Amino acid sequence: MLLFQLPEDVLYHILSYLDCKTLSRLSQVSKAFCHIVSRDVVWKKIAKELLNTGITRYWTDIYPHILLKDRVKIAQNWYHGVCKRATPLKWKTNDGKIMVHGRRSESPMKLFGHNQEVNCIDSKNELIISGSRDQTTQIWTLTSNCRRAVIPLYDRVWSVAINPALSSFVTGTACCENFSPLRMWDVERLECVCSLGSGFRRGAGVLDMVFETPFHLFTCGYDTFIRLWDLRLSPHKNVMEWEEPHDSALYCMQTDGNHMIASGSSYYGVVRLWDKRRTECLQGEHILGEEDRPKNGTLRDSLFKRHSGQAMLTKTNRNTSLRQTTPKPPKSSPTNAHTMLQFFQLSSDPVSSPVYCLCFSCSHLYAALATALHSLDFRHNLNITISNGVQDMAVCTQDMAADCCLIIDGFLVLS
Repeated sequence: MLLFQLPEDVLYHILSYLDCKTLSRLSQVSKAFCHIVSRDVVWKKIAKELLNTGITRYWTDIYPHILLKDRVKIAQNWYHGVCKRATPLKWKTNDGKIMVHGRRSESPMKLFGHNQEVNCIDSKNELIISGSRDQTTQIWTLTSNCRRAVIPLYDRVWSVAINPALSSFVTGTACCENFSPLRMWDVERLECVCSLGSGFRRGAGVLDMVFETPFHLFTCGYDTFIRLWDLRLSPHKNVMEWEEPHDSALYCMQTDGNHMIASGSSYYGVVRLWDKRRTECLQGEHILGEEDRPKNGTLRDSLFKRHSGQAMLTKTNRNTSLRQTTPKPPKSSPTNAHTMLQFFQLSSDPVSSPVYCLCFSCSHLYAALATALHSLDFRHNLNITISNGVQDMAVCTQDMAADCCLIIDGFLVLS
């Protein structure tokens, strides 16, 4: 019996045991084999073990419109730190407020309520939750510009995250009072359900948090640790943790839903990539130039989020606003960082901004700093083209449309 005479499911099952190199060679045998090997089902098992391929721990595919074979190639560059960079957006130093921008509406809806700068914001479906230096968390909806509720927290609120199940949310505070900086709240009853962790030292505020699943919460902050909490277990102890090797505060983080974590540090604009299966980080990247020194007004928090609705949100700090610029060419040649602490710096200037927020797709990583948005393109040296119509990232890059756009394909830019 010829190989092609086998049932498709049997053939794909056999091919799923081959490694990347063998599959690549097999695709060169004939056009028929090339067609078969290009199918996503052949690469799914390999992609599950690599970083940021879009295959989550539950085997769901985040980027089904991009060939999995191409994502496996890009994943090699993520692991080895091979990328090129650009600066697609800059912003300059409006009063603190929240604005909801409809993608089909020219005028934004303004949400007033906080009397000091808004440090953090999260949104899922029509629910919006914000946190401020005024020591309150406020709840809003996309259908009204009147706030639904105000929760006093008696400490500065640095971070918020809404559970994907929409039943609860978590707040992270500055840890300047005698209670845990991590607290979970019921969305309907607006009551504290539980406090997470114990023994936080004073000042060890939680600067960012991400729900990977309804039960898995990642947090980071001034204590230099990334922590994983399993909400099905005891709330007093995290299940895993990773320590920043240079003892820097961690301002932000994101995960790929599987093995990879990206974190942004407080010093010199360092972005690190982590494999959850290892205790030490994979890569460290300098992404700042001289223009990113914090000036009078700094961008405290800038978030990029998927959103299935018809709006985007922006949060501004005091004296901070966004402006768009035409993307500039990369300021440096691509880097290939193979060791844990190999850095790539755009400027020789020693003073630079923290990384305030991170976002990534299968091919790009974006980092928001004090005065600019930086992008890292991990398709470098690969003959892979992702069309503009299905581009995964919200913010324009140099290889996208000539005119700089702020919103693409249902993503939000929250700043």
